[in-house]
Amino acid sequence: MREIIAIHGWGGDKQIWKAWEEYFTINGWLWQNFERGYGEEKPSQPNWNFSCTANNQRVLLCHSLGTHLIDKQILKAATDIVLISSFSSF
Repeated sequence: MREIIAIHGWGGDKQIWKAWEEYFTINGWLWQNFERGYGEEKPSQPNWNFSCTANNQRVLLCHSLGTHLIDKQILKAATDIVLISSFSSF
């Protein structure tokens, strides 16, 4: 299984991923959004689907401060991490 957890940074909400989510789900990926609850959005913290085979591809897609806001266990279990306009440290 191929899955993505996307997290936006300190501002904004999951709507920044709308076009990306559509593309990846059409191509067979399981897409989940981490949402901090800004604006009209309800907070949600997804997790990886560990019930699948060992060959899972788990991609964490982080914008801005996303890597600093996501749970460390989700970060550690990712097979790939994509940073977009992100900060590596403060």
